[in-house]
Amino acid sequence: MIGTRTLRRCSCEGWLLPMATAAQTVGVGSGYAITGRTVRQAERRSGLGEKQMFTLVKRAGTCLAGGALLAVACVAAPGPATAQQSPWQFTVTPYMWLAGVKGTTTTPASGITFNREFGDIFKDLSAIPVMFGAEVRKGRAGLAFDLVWLKLSSEIDTRNILFNDGKSSLSMLQVSLTGFYRVIEEPAGSIDVGAGFRLWSVSSKAKLNAGLLPAISSKVDKTFADPILAARFDLRLGGRWSLTAYGDVGGFGISSDVTWQALGTINYRAADWVDVRLGWRHLAVDRKKINLDFSGPILAATFRF
Repeated sequence: MIGTRTLRRCSCEGWLLPMATAAQTVGVGSGYAITGRTVRQAERRSGLGEKQMFTLVKRAGTCLAGGALLAVACVAAPGPATAQQSPWQFTVTPYMWLAGVKGTTTTPASGITFNREFGDIFKDLSAIPVMFGAEVRKGRAGLAFDLVWLKLSSEIDTRNILFNDGKSSLSMLQVSLTGFYRVIEEPAGSIDVGAGFRLWSVSSKAKLNAGLLPAISSKVDKTFADPILAARFDLRLGGRWSLTAYGDVGGFGISSDVTWQALGTINYRAADWVDVRLGWRHLAVDRKKINLDFSGPILAATFRF
């Protein structure tokens, strides 16, 4: 039997057992209404007067309410993991990729062959290219975006035998979206693995001017998407220097037979908010009517926010 004196010691520490016993004594928390009859029965059982009994009920109720508030506070209060959650991190990476292109695009009537080295890109550009990447990261999870848009054109030399020269053009849009998870994070480096998709839009044209033969032209225009699996490795060399290696592979016969990419850069942290990167990138796709490889040096700057 718990009396008034015991309940006076009820506090945030060590209150639970006295409160529960007192509640059982007077019928609190058991689904009963506290009426005058209930109190009188409790008086006979406890030996307390009516005034003392109501005081007991009041204090038991106070302890119950305080206990409920304490439970809510314990659930709502952030634990060490919540308090130490990593902040959101954002990066934007504009870059210049001097990509040569090799391969063919095929129509039912003919094929268009491309064989241009990366050093030819400046004279072959027919529009200002758009190239940039971005990434958002929180803790071990990240989402990376990459976009490349190129439009190239070049003259076709036919030696004026059957045709009077001609012109070819290639427009390529590549958009990748990849979700990453950081499986290893160490002072010396990190490894991310991920999956996503790559969207392609390829348009190629070729026209031969009339000579001994009438003029002809051909065109390929395809838009498609491929799933990809990716991995990225960052190695800190010490000081402001680091290395990055990235690779992905996809297609798997779903849209393309195969698409793959390899990228390697050496990085220099010029300031806390920017890294300068120099390296080489190769991007390829092989599917029906389209077989293209883009390859060349890349210069980039990664800005952190």
